[in-house]
Amino acid sequence: MSLYSSIKKLAAGEIFYFKNKPKSILFDHLPKCAGTTINSFLKNFYPYRLTYHIKSNKKEDYVQNFLNLDRSKQKSYKFIYGHRANQLIPVTDKNKIVVTVMREPVDRIVSHYYYVKRNSKHQFHREIVGKDVSLEEYCSTNLGKELDNWYVYHFTGLTKAEINQNPESSAQAALKYIEKNYDLIGFQDQLPAFFSALQLKAGILSADFDEQNSKNTTSNRPESKVISDLARKNILSYNKADVLLFSLLFNRRKNGVVYL
Repeated sequence: MSLYSSIKKLAAGEIFYFKNKPKSILFDHLPKCAGTTINSFLKNFYPYRLTYHIKSNKKEDYVQNFLNLDRSKQKSYKFIYGHRANQLIPVTDKNKIVVTVMREPVDRIVSHYYYVKRNSKHQFHREIVGKDVSLEEYCSTNLGKELDNWYVYHFTGLTKAEINQNPESSAQAALKYIEKNYDLIGFQDQLPAFFSALQLKAGILSADFDEQNSKNTTSNRPESKVISDLARKNILSYNKADVLLFSLLFNRRKNGVVYL
């Protein structure tokens, strides 16, 4: 992006915010759930100086840096987004809108696998390609927490053993956390509905989301419905609690989203 384009974009964010004063948003970006697309859309409506991005390569550092800020500075940010953004919920503007988007768990793992396999910069890439790890084997590699009941771990902090010992109660604990802390849950396959609901809640009414502008999508990957039975069985085995949580939320959707 040229210097002129960068300045123009910064000015546009300032002007939109000055004219519209949208409500503060904290977007909790879950891996492979359309987060890059959502971030790219929403950051157009908030000034750069009032935006805090938790960058993927140093998530823990960015979270800790925010926690080290004085309270007035923490509350001054109007758009906060990134992986682990949920850790900042207690210290940010109490009037903010807290949102996230989820994806059907099997489809999320399939997308995750092909994204890692084709992205040489991903931390798991060398292991997957070097050892020729198949989709059937992917969840059993212990490469990271994102492959094994990630949703429930993210929302509860329970250990893998605790989650696997009782997936049902773990999923219920995650649901209670979401009900207490979030305002809106969207779904990756119903993004227009999510954006419509969020724009209405936040007061961003002068822009329409175009699905053609989706970012960071994994191209040329098989649909989840045509993966092998063994791959599906293994993914489900390692993500029992996530499947339960997703089902509980998906069954509560109204016009494509869950209002909390």
